[in-house]
Amino acid sequence: MMKKILLSLTIFLLVPVVWNCSNPDTDSKDIPFHVDFENYKLSVDLKLSDLMEDCRLVALETTDESLLPDNFQVINLSGDYIIIHDRGNVYKFSSDGKFIRKVLKNGRGPGEISVSCMYDYDNKANILYFEDDFNENDVIKRYDMESEKFLPQIPKCFKGFWLDLELYQDSLIMGSIEGVLRGETNPYALFIQNFKGDLIEGIKSNRTFIIPRPDNTKDEVLQRAVFYTGDENMHVMYWRDDTLFTLKDMHLSPYLIAEHKGKYTVPNMLPVEGDTFTWYDQYENPCFMFIQHSLFTGWTSEGGWSRAHYKRDYIILNKATGKYGLIQSYEDDFNRRNYLLGKALTFKPGVDKEFPKPKTSPDGLIFTTYYPTELPESITNNAFRNLADQLNTLNKTLKETDNPVLLIGKPKKKLRILN
Repeated sequence: MMKKILLSLTIFLLVPVVWNCSNPDTDSKDIPFHVDFENYKLSVDLKLSDLMEDCRLVALETTDESLLPDNFQVINLSGDYIIIHDRGNVYKFSSDGKFIRKVLKNGRGPGEISVSCMYDYDNKANILYFEDDFNENDVIKRYDMESEKFLPQIPKCFKGFWLDLELYQDSLIMGSIEGVLRGETNPYALFIQNFKGDLIEGIKSNRTFIIPRPDNTKDEVLQRAVFYTGDENMHVMYWRDDTLFTLKDMHLSPYLIAEHKGKYTVPNMLPVEGDTFTWYDQYENPCFMFIQHSLFTGWTSEGGWSRAHYKRDYIILNKATGKYGLIQSYEDDFNRRNYLLGKALTFKPGVDKEFPKPKTSPDGLIFTTYYPTELPESITNNAFRNLADQLNTLNKTLKETDNPVLLIGKPKKKLRILN
């Protein structure tokens, strides 16, 4: 999860398990996927029902303590609890959406957390691991969702801000150092430690990017790794790169190679016209992948703020076949809303919103979010027919100001698109 402190440096950029449906040829031969952003041979008119099945609706109960903001994030959807976080609060719901408790609150007192935390969840043990940038950031904290108590903290092998955090093989911690603000000289792209805080091993970074300094000088800083989880394997990307790697036995091998013109060797922190950026969803599912490719077109000054402008393409990759296509349109055929995309979609920050593609949760489920006013009046698509009675009940009971409803499903075992 990208760090809040790091995102504050790039606020103008706006850059961006479970079911077996992988490509046997790709897995057996270790052949990476290739995506050529200059030459889309296929295009897709995509529907929500193309991607998910075995769906259920979960209304997150609304109380004075559980009223969620628009930008909440999902930590866990499967198992005993639904765990949600916003800026500095963690909410615990039952699997059917009943609110249980706000287990962690924003503040500076004992047991409270800051607005800048990074989370990982052990679904088997119901333990939340998290790092708090602004409050005791030399340790990794643990919270037991069953007992609703803190467990002993885990010292960090490298102190201070981390860029990413992941529970590894149940008894180890994987991390990558942040270091941009301080000119960190730590050599590792990623590293593994035990629960005692001892460094086990790491992969040294061999890539840099350029950051500007207030005195108009420039520094080359080591790139760190960002983790992409939820698929059968863990995948890794250097923070300012666009190639995904598979991590096995502390070795990186190419998993998805992005091809495009003008590929730079040392990227800039601040973009210049013509720069391109590739963005992947933080959490994967085994069946498909969304890829966002952005071309930076320049800056505008608006009310004392500088805004970055991009032209964007949205691509979907079928992992079973290795085929990919440009998304021309997207239909949410649950609530019957349509979105026109196509090649080189111009994105105006502060005006245009991302198209509401379904997301993958850290535990491998697919979900999308609807506020009560966005729910359809009835079900017209056979793919969601089993939800008709539940939807009818929700429409009778929900208020406009209530919390969102989650449509949760599994990725389809066999995609019909891009076969």
